[in-house]
Amino acid sequence: MDVDIPYGLNHDPALRKKVQKNAAAILTAMNMAADLGKGINYSGIDITQEAKAALNNMWAGKKIVYASFDEDFNTPVSEKVAQNQFGEYELRNIPVLFIDNENPEDSNYEEIGITFSAQGIIQNVYITIQREQYNKIVRGMSEVKDENNRLTILSWMEALATAYHEKDIPWFQKFLSNDVLVVTGSRKYTSNGETFVYKEYDKAGYIEKLRRCFKVNPVIEVKFSDITVMGHSLDEKGRYYAVECIQSWNATHYSDVGRLYVVWDFGHPSGPQILFRGWTELDDPTKFNIYQMPLLLE
Repeated sequence: MDVDIPYGLNHDPALRKKVQKNAAAILTAMNMAADLGKGINYSGIDITQEAKAALNNMWAGKKIVYASFDEDFNTPVSEKVAQNQFGEYELRNIPVLFIDNENPEDSNYEEIGITFSAQGIIQNVYITIQREQYNKIVRGMSEVKDENNRLTILSWMEALATAYHEKDIPWFQKFLSNDVLVVTGSRKYTSNGETFVYKEYDKAGYIEKLRRCFKVNPVIEVKFSDITVMGHSLDEKGRYYAVECIQSWNATHYSDVGRLYVVWDFGHPSGPQILFRGWTELDDPTKFNIYQMPLLLE
């Protein structure tokens, strides 16, 4: 299959050629592996061990095929490449289908991204927020101080979705703050009518909840939409940001749609940390707000 980079790397034709070659090679290898029912053959592809591990994790229990828009799967990938906040080159929004090995008729559409080093080596493969959400964040979030911060927030929300998809407990252990508060809401029916109830978890409690969920659900698909990003007016350094969005959760044994609220600390010495994660039913009048969070603004 073909990959075309129409713009974004015009300043470096050699890098553009290398990115196109490696991107086409990895997508072709994925399609071949899916057809043969085998693991991905990385021969001849410039890819790091970390990127192989990320893709193998996504591959576990399922196969991933390029979602071409014609019957012969000949539609080329044609996307720009942009340099992200980490200095890597990013090819985003490649359409794929995740197909469950045990239930081949059960598939879900996702978009993935590939990052490359300055030498064109594949550094990572991950699930991206879909195109319209990406464009909204990049263009429309005036509350966020600059484009670099918007892209950073986007990257970490994509990392969060990918961690759920891959059932990656070590990711949550690393990026949930030791003092994180997780709140989940649910609907309860009583003799007096309908009400909403809430349950709180600390880090250990939420990770144990995730372990149980991951164990019984071979497939987990998480998507974010209607994303809004907000900062705190007293946070002059731009360290704390909150993301409010609609979360669609589709798992083997359970699905729901609700409102998700995540507060990130991008100034923590050990890397970005999630300070708060709150989920409510869509029609729940309870609204979380960054001004309600007990942030220690330095």
